[in-house]
Amino acid sequence: MSGKQYKSKLYQLLVQDDSGSYFDVPVYLSGSTQGTRRFFLEDTYSYPSKINVLTSLTLEFTFSNGKLISPALTPSYTLLTTELGTGVVGSPEQTISYNIRFNSDLGSFFTGALISFIVMVIAALVHAIGKTYISYLNRKSALAFFVNFIGVFSLWLFYYLLIISGYWFLFTKTTSSPFLLLPPTHGVLYPAFYALVGVMVLFRLLYSLS
Repeated sequence: MSGKQYKSKLYQLLVQDDSGSYFDVPVYLSGSTQGTRRFFLEDTYSYPSKINVLTSLTLEFTFSNGKLISPALTPSYTLLTTELGTGVVGSPEQTISYNIRFNSDLGSFFTGALISFIVMVIAALVHAIGKTYISYLNRKSALAFFVNFIGVFSLWLFYYLLIISGYWFLFTKTTSSPFLLLPPTHGVLYPAFYALVGVMVLFRLLYSLS
């Protein structure tokens, strides 16, 4: 291997949109947080007993307000050991995996979802207070507020989650704009949604048993 000569080739990755405009795609090499515009994409080795081979590529697109803001390509390499006369030590074949991610900027959505959640909590609180006050006028204990609140809050929360789910379903099924697609699963949106579903079910069960 030490006698072979490799011809270096310089690459630059570009993405073309529907209007014909080109976007630079920075490449993030393994262990680096700094993107580069031009890169070499070939198997290399630095000493006779080691060789770096490309094993995965991740092409990532991020959309914000219908615009592509940060495309990126991330290659990952595996260091293999070689022996003279034997070749690669271990498995001589490596699998190359390709992964394409489409991300959307959810900053405005989270702001709207948080504001609507706060409004929903206040509405449920007012509803529970009004219900407790009516019960108090009928000579019932004011401590019934806690029971009324978990019942009312779970009901309001059900409709809140239903509207959020309907929002994602509507825009996923009725638009071709990528930035309105469902968010990636590695974000915080889904865990937060599942946590609220758990709270809703728990409060509804407690209200039913009271």
